[in-house]
Amino acid sequence: MLLAAVLLLPSLLYPFGRDQAVFAYVGSVISRGGMPYRDAWDLKPPGIYLAYAALASLTPNHGMAFMHLLRVADLVIALGVGGLLAAIARRCGHPDAATAAAGWYACLYLQGGYWGLAQAESWANLWVLGAILLCLSGNERTTGRILFAAGVLGGIGAILKFTTVLPLFPFMLWSIRKQELRARPGGVAGAVLGISLPLIGATMWMAAAGILPAYVEVQRGFVAPYTRLSASDPIQHLEHVVRYSGQWLASLWLPGALALWAAVGLPKEHRAPRRLLAMLGCGLFAVWIQDKYFGYHWQTVLPAVALLAALGSVNVCRRLGLSAVRTQVACLSLIVLWAGGTQGSYYRDASRVALGTLSYPQWLQRFGRPAGGDNSFLANTWAADYVRRHTHLGDGVLVWGFEPAIYLLSDRRPPTRFFFNVPVTSPFVPDAWRREFLQDVQSNPPALLLTVRNDAVPWASGRSDDSRMQLNNWRELRQWVDQNYLLERQIEDFSVYRRIKR
Repeated sequence: MLLAAVLLLPSLLYPFGRDQAVFAYVGSVISRGGMPYRDAWDLKPPGIYLAYAALASLTPNHGMAFMHLLRVADLVIALGVGGLLAAIARRCGHPDAATAAAGWYACLYLQGGYWGLAQAESWANLWVLGAILLCLSGNERTTGRILFAAGVLGGIGAILKFTTVLPLFPFMLWSIRKQELRARPGGVAGAVLGISLPLIGATMWMAAAGILPAYVEVQRGFVAPYTRLSASDPIQHLEHVVRYSGQWLASLWLPGALALWAAVGLPKEHRAPRRLLAMLGCGLFAVWIQDKYFGYHWQTVLPAVALLAALGSVNVCRRLGLSAVRTQVACLSLIVLWAGGTQGSYYRDASRVALGTLSYPQWLQRFGRPAGGDNSFLANTWAADYVRRHTHLGDGVLVWGFEPAIYLLSDRRPPTRFFFNVPVTSPFVPDAWRREFLQDVQSNPPALLLTVRNDAVPWASGRSDDSRMQLNNWRELRQWVDQNYLLERQIEDFSVYRRIKR
């Protein structure tokens, strides 16, 4: 875990990615008395928002302070995952691979980039791996209770992201088979009940809070058609599986090769346990069924890859005739070299920031150069600073685009639950949401309106035009903006309009 902490140190300086800003905004709304879906529109299960809300409640500043606290929490969770992987390696009979498993996970996690960290998938890994460790700890007499407890942990992971629980199933099935024949039905019932309890509890909480209808509305009105954006037929889906999985494995060529060696290259008596291979397969299946292949989707696979890469590296060292101590040194050296080779510039620049030889704005240019793409955190800080200096606390602000970090950094809120424009501009969303959005902004006009250009997100919206064009193509909204707002400032890709006082 100490090794993992050192490997992950640069992540403490990472800013919000767009996804983390979405979660942070919803968490901020919850911490101040609001509710997800009803007061802040998004589409994931409630677990990730409640986790971010817990962090938001620890700081009154939901901008930079919240961002840095989030990165600390994410590092701590990653250390927990590393510790669980080490324990699982020991339970599987490979104590010499324990430290390497934690180290491989840390450097592979960092390789996912700032956008891929602090996601629902990576935080769910903590709960799912805890459940797997429980399954490995039971015996014939305790398996029923163990399965129930493991199910509860897996259910908590499912509240963060439903697909993340799939790698747990091989271990549950193995635990059930380990039971006496007459006890197996009870083991199945315990596992099902354990997984169901957190899901039932989350559903009851949403019903009691009055947000269950809004959640169902989001799933029916957006998620269902959104899942059909990628592949239109099974052949295309299979082509995506082969192409994107190949690209991902190519980016992890060394740990991937070590994992493959542990899976099929060794004599049968030294190969990785079949349960670990099934864990890898279930993790890959969780990615494939989503058919999006976003970088953070692979977080569900990383624990299995880290375990297998650790086993592979240990066995390579054994074949070279290295002693136990030299094997550990060689494995850790390999991990450090891989981390340095893939993320060396981040270690270098993070060290320069810590030493004061590189300014923080210069560091932030690594995370989207202004005017160089569809998202720049540094440009978000410029826009948020302008908003904060030219509005009063309590003034409404609307960002017509997909840049929720501006609300957090400026401590301002929009007059609608649709704090980004995808749910009202996608071609497949209900017309009722567009009418609701128009009614919200017209009845409570924001003091400033920021429109964004060069931010097309076809993988999320199903549209290839940017927010500026989407505004121009929405005649009723465009007319209302023209009648009530004047252009005041251009900041990078943000056009700032101020409301005309009549």
